[in-house]
Amino acid sequence: MKYLLMMMICLFGVSLISCEKQEDVKSINCENFVEGLTNEDDEVIEKELAEILEEMQSVPTDDDPFGHEANFNKILNYIRECSELTAKIDCYACIETLPVQTEIIITIGSDTENVFILDFYTPEDDKISYNRMHR
Repeated sequence: MKYLLMMMICLFGVSLISCEKQEDVKSINCENFVEGLTNEDDEVIEKELAEILEEMQSVPTDDDPFGHEANFNKILNYIRECSELTAKIDCYACIETLPVQTEIIITIGSDTENVFILDFYTPEDDKISYNRMHR
């Protein structure tokens, strides 16, 4: 009986240790995002970006006083997961508004007519937030 009880306790302990918490996998729904771009629908674009922007807190450094350069590289990687899109930062914290803004240029396919510019608020003491899309 002791062995059975010990065995059950050990199995229970092993099962607890082996259970790993799954991380939330964040991504952009490419179909919705591309549709939002082509229809120039800011609501759809904002909705698709909202989940990934949640984690984009400012971490200022001597080289990056706004603290979002690494975050924008993450955003580019999320966008580039959509195979039909190319993305690059046009200017980082360069639009002098309050807060400053950063622009990302997105192209759908190789068609130079399908170029979109996304503006993001880039506060030095808060999270990045989507502002608008324009051409």
